[in-house]
Amino acid sequence: MSVAIIGAGMTGLLAAKACMDKGIMPTILSATKPNPGHGVRYLHDNCGLPLKPIEIETAFVGYGDKFMRWNKADQRAMAELYAIKTGASQTNNSIHRSVKTVTAYNWMDAWSMLQGLRITECEVLPSDMRGLSRKFDLVINTAPLNKIYPHSESQCLYREMYVSDCSPYPNHDSWASTPDNIIVYNVDIDAPWTRYSRVDGIEQTEYLRPVEGAHKVIKVDGKAKFYNHQDNVLLLGRYGKWDSTYMAHMAYYDTMSRLEKMGFGKR
Repeated sequence: MSVAIIGAGMTGLLAAKACMDKGIMPTILSATKPNPGHGVRYLHDNCGLPLKPIEIETAFVGYGDKFMRWNKADQRAMAELYAIKTGASQTNNSIHRSVKTVTAYNWMDAWSMLQGLRITECEVLPSDMRGLSRKFDLVINTAPLNKIYPHSESQCLYREMYVSDCSPYPNHDSWASTPDNIIVYNVDIDAPWTRYSRVDGIEQTEYLRPVEGAHKVIKVDGKAKFYNHQDNVLLLGRYGKWDSTYMAHMAYYDTMSRLEKMGFGKR
C-alpha cells in the first residue's frame, strides 16, 4: 500500500499518523518548511496522541473591554454582529458554532509529538496530480485546493486576517490577568481586533488589518462546491477541501475511514 500526502501542516501530519497507525509509512511532500500555523489553535480530539484534555471557555467583548460570558440568549445576536464586522457568513460563523466550554487538546504539544517524520521538500503542481494518482494507491491533498486544482479558484472564497502573538491590550491590567484557556470574540465594529485566545498560556489575537509584528493569514470563507474526479485522491483539511467548518482532527479520522474502505481493517 502506497500513500502520498501533499502538505505537512497539522492536517497533513495527522493524516500521516493515521497511515502509520495502520502500518503504512506515507510519502509526505511539502513545498515549504512545516510550521504549526497562526491564529486560534487547538484540537477537538487527541487523535490517539497522549494529550491531556483542557476546558476552553468562550466569552464576548461587544462594548468596551469587559468580558461577557457566553450564553445562549446572546449567541445569535453576537454572531450577526461578528459577521457584519468580519465579513464572515451571517448564518455559519465561529460564534454560531461556539459553545460555553469546549473540551480541547493542546495544538503545540500535538505538533511537537508529530515531528521527526521524513518530509520531502517538493512543490506539487497541478500537472503532477495525474502522475501521483497513478504512482500511489492513495493521494491525500491538504494543500490549498485552488493551488492543486486551479479550476476551483472561483469556488475558493477567502478573507485576509492578521495574527499577533500577544494580547490586544498587553499593557492593560485587566487583560494581563486574563484567565488561561479562554477565547474572546470582539463584536465591536470600531475595534481593530476580532478574536483573542489564551490556551495553555499561549496568546493569539486576530486583526482585520495589518499590525506591527502580525502574520498575514488566509481565512477560508464558506465551502467550495468542487467535485474531485480522481477516485484515489482524498481532499482533507480546511484548505485542502476549502471548507471553513473542517477541523484538523477530522483529517485523522477521514484518513482512517478511507484506509478501512480500502481493506485496512477497523481501528
